[in-house]
Amino acid sequence: MRCDDCRFWERSDDGPVDDRIDAEGWCRRYPPTQRLAQGVVEGMRLAIEANIDDDGKVNYDKMLHEPGLSLEWEYPATECTSWCGEFQPKTEGKTQ
Repeated sequence: MRCDDCRFWERSDDGPVDDRIDAEGWCRRYPPTQRLAQGVVEGMRLAIEANIDDDGKVNYDKMLHEPGLSLEWEYPATECTSWCGEFQPKTEGKTQ
């Protein structure tokens, strides 16, 4: 019941088919979710500090327009050896 045996999982690289140790991919069980494209904590800290309004609150709408910060839609990335409670086996002979 690993991700690479699940019908919702899609491999992200073109590695050998028999490489079931460190392959990575995406879980497509649910629609993609938004995440900040710049995942660097220091960059986030600086962007927050630069967008504090006069009342001391962070202006998140303004912050999202900072250079290098944007929202992207993406499926959760997983390793082939991961698993979850939504597992459904792949059906032989059918495309997803």
